[in-house]
Amino acid sequence: MASGSVPSERGGKQRDLRAHPETPPLHHHRQRTSIMTHAQACRPCAKRKVRCDKLEPCSNCKRRTDRCVYPTEAPSNRIRELERLVQELGGTPKIDSNPHNRTARNETGTNNDALSPAPGRSNDPMMLEVDGNVQYLESRAWHGWRGRLGNDEGHNANLQKPNTSRPRPHALVGSPVERGGHQKTSLEPVPQDRSTFLWDTFIKRVEPFMRVLFSWSLQELKAKSTEQHSSLSASEDALVSAIYYAATNSLLEEECQRATGLLQSALINEHQARCESALLRMDLLCITDFTTIRAIVFYVMASVNRLSPQSLWSLMGMTVRNAEKLGLHRDGTVLGLSPMETEERRRLWWQLQQLDLVFAVRMGLTPMTLTADWDVKLPLNIEDEDIHKASPSTPTERKSLTSMSYCLFPSWVINQQRQSLLTKNIRFELSWQANNALSESIRNDLVTHIENGINQTFLQYCDPLNPLDQRLQLFARLFIASTRLRVLHTRISEHSSVEERAELLAISVQSLRYNIAIQTQPSLLYYRWLMKGWLVWQAFMIVLIEASGSSDIKGDELWELLSKVYEANPDLYDLADDRRKLHAAELIVAASKAHRAKHGSSPLESLMPFEQLKGVLAAYRAATGADGSMQNATVLAVDDGLSLDIDLGFEFDMDFHDIDWSFWNSID
Repeated sequence: MASGSVPSERGGKQRDLRAHPETPPLHHHRQRTSIMTHAQACRPCAKRKVRCDKLEPCSNCKRRTDRCVYPTEAPSNRIRELERLVQELGGTPKIDSNPHNRTARNETGTNNDALSPAPGRSNDPMMLEVDGNVQYLESRAWHGWRGRLGNDEGHNANLQKPNTSRPRPHALVGSPVERGGHQKTSLEPVPQDRSTFLWDTFIKRVEPFMRVLFSWSLQELKAKSTEQHSSLSASEDALVSAIYYAATNSLLEEECQRATGLLQSALINEHQARCESALLRMDLLCITDFTTIRAIVFYVMASVNRLSPQSLWSLMGMTVRNAEKLGLHRDGTVLGLSPMETEERRRLWWQLQQLDLVFAVRMGLTPMTLTADWDVKLPLNIEDEDIHKASPSTPTERKSLTSMSYCLFPSWVINQQRQSLLTKNIRFELSWQANNALSESIRNDLVTHIENGINQTFLQYCDPLNPLDQRLQLFARLFIASTRLRVLHTRISEHSSVEERAELLAISVQSLRYNIAIQTQPSLLYYRWLMKGWLVWQAFMIVLIEASGSSDIKGDELWELLSKVYEANPDLYDLADDRRKLHAAELIVAASKAHRAKHGSSPLESLMPFEQLKGVLAAYRAATGADGSMQNATVLAVDDGLSLDIDLGFEFDMDFHDIDWSFWNSID
């Protein structure tokens, strides 16, 4: 898929604002003039969600004997192409009207070295215009957009729509509090039996992964809220409301109805409203205490899959700025604080970094805070009883796992990446695994360093009988496998050896098996809310392609693995939630038709999840087809402004190099 004027979800236009590349040597132009090229993908490739080399006809259409038809060029694109040709012929260099894209040139016409990116930093950022609003992406290959490096020297990209199809409400909007700050309705206090139930749920399922309060402080707050709620301060009330909201998010449907008599959706909506009402009574622009920051932390964590990522990311930015005003970005030892105060502040600061990272990833960015020069050390791997208010010195860390280890693990991984890259004078960016500005040896060495550290610091102490340890083991292995997958994927191409393809497939299969284990292990039932909606789409698509190309026992095993992925992740049937889910369903159905046409039967027909998937897809297409609105119709936008119905009748014969991997790539 290529760049151009592409309709957005509301019919607006998106265009790439990146500056034009350096003028290539004249002989390059002479080589290209004999072949007709286009700035956009042809319609058959656009419909199939595959790469197009933009030749006429393109290689994909020649191989499939399809009719290669290109959309009509927009006048603005023709003008840009003519300007480019004039530059190649030695004309006056184009002056970019966008100040962000201008680069100083010396007398020979080359870029000023002083303005080149920092060593090892990705040279693939992008400015987008979406419905008249300018947006920034750290890398065009970021998973939330349909961008990819094209064949025309990598400077054109097709960026159509975010992956999420169903819009989510913004943070702090659905509250029963009016804009003026006056409460519309008075919410009755939470019944004491429900309050006790939610507190117990929170301590067992949420608090192990978000330890921003010492155990004694948590127990004092629990007693205060369940026995004499009226004595809570405004910030404490906000914190308790956020704790209840986080607890409801971790409940299972059946236990929620059994304990409260309410559906989980109704209960979580109620406690979200309570939490937002309490937060909006606070002065969120000028936070003066840690209690309010903790309340925001739990509110944001509970809203990860419920509210819009941009609104939550903005809320996190505001909270981090307030935390800096309270000095959380400086280590307590620098400020002369007691060991307990120092540890308390470290836990809260690193929890903020974890959450800020979660939403920055969804926005296609690396948080600037992670690259800043703050000096807060990691929290200690200790039990709460190892420290108290009168502790004269910092306690010695324990070597084995503690109740802090499960919360500490994500921060440890972030810190390892941050410190390892900074010590090499390389700017820390989350896209470093796929950053070709770094040598593959540097990336592989970093993955190995992180894996060895995880094994020595955490995994060697895991008890296989402890559910929390089981989750830590599986999540750590999944993280390492998916990280190695992204590094390896950057050097795989149509010319890769059989051994390299086999290695990539093996890592992909292992990633999916870890995902299945996390979602289906009975002992991890109460922690599945942490991994809701999480899947390594790269691994999924690699297995799908290899399964479609194999008609032997190996192919049957891969199809069975994919069916288990659907069984373990029932949210994959919600096709309106994420465009990748919809396109995966379409590809699987197309693959089944191709198998039946070639072999008279399809291995997918005996697998119940895929039979169910065909029914879900048919129902989805029937429902969206009945509604003619652009927002609900299953359509694929193409560059000339037309909308083509997705055709499932094409033959499934996509090769590995055909796939637009940036669409399927998933960093979160």
